[in-house]
Amino acid sequence: MSHDDAIEFTCNLCGKTNRCTAGELSREASSCANCGSNVRTRGLLRALSLELFGTSVVLPDFPGMKSLRGLGTSDTAQYAALLAEKFDYKNTFFANLHRLLKPNGALVFTVPYSLEDRTREHFSDLHDFTIACLGGSSILLNRTPQGLLQVYENLVFHLGSGPSLEMRLFAERDLITLLIDTGFSDVHVHNEDYAPFGIVQSGQWSLPLSARRGCYSLGRESAREIMEELVDAQWRRRNETALRQRLQAEIERLAEEVDSGKRLQAGLEQRLEAEAESGKQVRADLEQRAQALTSELDRLKRTMWNRVGRKLRLV
Repeated sequence: MSHDDAIEFTCNLCGKTNRCTAGELSREASSCANCGSNVRTRGLLRALSLELFGTSVVLPDFPGMKSLRGLGTSDTAQYAALLAEKFDYKNTFFANLHRLLKPNGALVFTVPYSLEDRTREHFSDLHDFTIACLGGSSILLNRTPQGLLQVYENLVFHLGSGPSLEMRLFAERDLITLLIDTGFSDVHVHNEDYAPFGIVQSGQWSLPLSARRGCYSLGRESAREIMEELVDAQWRRRNETALRQRLQAEIERLAEEVDSGKRLQAGLEQRLEAEAESGKQVRADLEQRAQALTSELDRLKRTMWNRVGRKLRLV
């Protein structure tokens, strides 16, 4: 897909339709005109949909499953509130995710990582440190266990300056190994594009990841909630189908009445044209008779005056 190719996609965070070029779909830049989502967040939510339901579903169409508990780790307000509407979900900043998950739980997340051979620690000797502002920029001051003073510049923050300092840049290989060693299974890097949701990856690093703690399965309560939503949706669909059928029958009846009215109008127009033509013929006949009567009257007048003239010896 070239940068100039036009794409129409549905944002899977808010459900709105967007149009742009492939070149405008960068990982962090906002590309949904409605909610401001980007390729990374849409990819993250699609990975969650695949893990939970096995298919790509927009977040507003997720079934309400309050029996399904979810924990977010610094999720943005863009989708955290919607997740809370669908699930028993809380947005936290906890670590040790494997311990927090239930035995059949699923983990979906993004984290900055590279394709390098090993993880790069930014502050390998971090011990007694603080972040200070110098000349309008943030610096990190650290004193090592040996008493050596270190100064780090060009700090990277992911949620603004302060609480989200990037301590390391994971290597993808190390990150997957870490998840497996922690006890996770089925680790998957979601590197595929999905144009219907506006997910076009600009690189093969820092992509959404998913992992499982054991085999994922829905509990009885979650299955009941899904079935209730399914039954309700089928009931609404049947009602909508019946309504569409009634409306279609009414439309056909009205169309037949319109056609009947058109046929009646055409018949009346033909009768009017025939009567108008007949009226023209009657008028012409009357005019001819009037002309004949006028001629006869003139002849009688002349005859009468001739007789009068002869009697008076004028002729």
